[in-house]
Amino acid sequence: MPLRFLIAALRGLIAEKKTFAQAFGLEAFKLFANYKMALFFIFSMFLGGALQLTNAYGDVFLDEFKLFPVYADSFVIRYSTIIMSISQVSETLFILAIPFFLKQFGIKKVIVIAMFAWVLRFGFFAYGDPTGNLWMIVMSCIVYGMAFDFFNISGSLFVETSTTPKTRSSAQGMFMMMTNGFGAVFGSLVSGWMIDKYFTRSYSDVQSLATYAQTDAKNEHLLSFLKNKGISILENGSLSRVLDIKDWHSIWLSFTCYALIITIVFAVMFKHKHNKAEETAIKAMGH
Repeated sequence: MPLRFLIAALRGLIAEKKTFAQAFGLEAFKLFANYKMALFFIFSMFLGGALQLTNAYGDVFLDEFKLFPVYADSFVIRYSTIIMSISQVSETLFILAIPFFLKQFGIKKVIVIAMFAWVLRFGFFAYGDPTGNLWMIVMSCIVYGMAFDFFNISGSLFVETSTTPKTRSSAQGMFMMMTNGFGAVFGSLVSGWMIDKYFTRSYSDVQSLATYAQTDAKNEHLLSFLKNKGISILENGSLSRVLDIKDWHSIWLSFTCYALIITIVFAVMFKHKHNKAEETAIKAMGH
């Protein structure tokens, strides 16, 4: 009798562990045994890092143009919220275009298009400014919709049509966790360290800061900018505290290279062809 109870207890424990794994989506980790799925999840994490970069630094990038007197009265400085809201409008519009692109190009090519859109997103930011190159900032906000929507929806469709009904929900959870979980943490930690170490300039006196801002040390806009930052100018021309300024051109260029490398490597390594399940799902999206 004790032995029977022990066996029954062990069976119950095993069943509970299985239920626990299913409840928390841990079964999805088994999908890493499949080369194509593992590759897709890994690249999802890397692209999730790109999403974190644009979410974390887009508004900050535009805000720091306030330092430069030449941009003081520009539309971007006065209405930066409106500029960034173009991204949300773009998302809405590109969602409507997804069925057409999927039907014409298939899942893999749409994912590659989404990745290349991230290259354009960062590249336009690298060379954009509030006056002569305002169109680049606007284009960056427009292609964001393609970059975000195309990857998330085509990626979700790939997971949907490449898994069994038993693992489908946990696989979708894994996809979201790799992009918005691991990818976001990866992007935040690495980009934060990289920007602080390689792309941040520190200014301790008003003259060097004025030179960088392409103005003179007594410019009213510059003095107002420092005052808003809680920084005063000492008698010897030094600032009351060091002001850190980010080199946004180099930052966005490095992000552009990062996204371009991911796009090229993914296009080469990820082997995928249309299947009937995908065609059926794409047709269903169009109705």
